Amino acid sequence: MTDAILDPLTIPDLIDRLGGTSALARKGGWPVPTVNAWKHRRTVPLENWDRLIDVAKQDGVPLTAEHLLAAHRESRKEGDVTTE
Repeated sequence: MTDAILDPLTIPDLIDRLGGTSALARKGGWPVPTVNAWKHRRTVPLENWDRLIDVAKQDGVPLTAEHLLAAHRESRKEGDVTTE
């Protein structure tokens, strides 16, 4: 996967590209409701970024912190980030 495929990317798009909520939760060792909340809120807490980047790389996705920053920005453009 190239950088062009990652940009612009929203958090929900990223979760889908990494196999969806359940698959990403399993790969990263997170509870499914946690990953589902990220998708719904359109944000991933910073403390999970390193593990998310590692999971993506194991799947052959060259995700970086810069991609995650851009994805958060794009998610905000496409819809309000909720904190519910």
